[in-house]
Amino acid sequence: EETVAEAEAGAVPETGVSSSLSADFGEEIAVNPETKVEPERQEPEQEQEYEVDYEKLRELKDLCLVRSISQVVSILRDPSFRPLLNVNDPSDSRQLTPLHAAILSLSLPLVRLLVSNGAKPTIPNGKRNNSFHMLSDLSIQPHLDRLSNEPHLLLDLLETLATIDLAETKKALKATNEAQQTPLHLALSSASVISLPFVHSLLLLGSDPLQPNAEG
Repeated sequence: EETVAEAEAGAVPETGVSSSLSADFGEEIAVNPETKVEPERQEPEQEQEYEVDYEKLRELKDLCLVRSISQVVSILRDPSFRPLLNVNDPSDSRQLTPLHAAILSLSLPLVRLLVSNGAKPTIPNGKRNNSFHMLSDLSIQPHLDRLSNEPHLLLDLLETLATIDLAETKKALKATNEAQQTPLHLALSSASVISLPFVHSLLLLGSDPLQPNAEG
């Protein structure tokens, strides 16, 4: 697995905002305090519509599944892709986003890269599992072999997803999938000791242990 440092010198900025985005916003009009002249009113610019490049999104998702960081960086740096506008759109029948794919591949560098470029952990897939649901499922086989060798990986991934707004994190943790399960329900379904610190972290972030599932 590559590291972001190895991917390319000058990787994607942490803000994920390309220089081309600055052109979307007009400059502020300076007001001279001495003359107290009101700034001239300007009509708001119409937002330009952009079509989602689903072919590029599918490529990005597939690259995340195989942990090809250098190629993911290349796509995110492409000004025609505009990651802040469409990186959260699903690209296949399962409604998987690139972030979902990065979580399934257990790639912490990719998850960090995508989140810093606007990927939202609150977006659900076709089964209404958001990124926190999917991460909670990683505490179950077949991922346990990898996690047993890297016990902090699960918590590091959770910490990265929780860097979004706290209110949004709590909302995502209380969201239920099509089986009426929250991320906490999924994590508790694992008997592995690896999941215990993860469960504790979910509770600290705002998971509700009294929230019922489909069986009450």
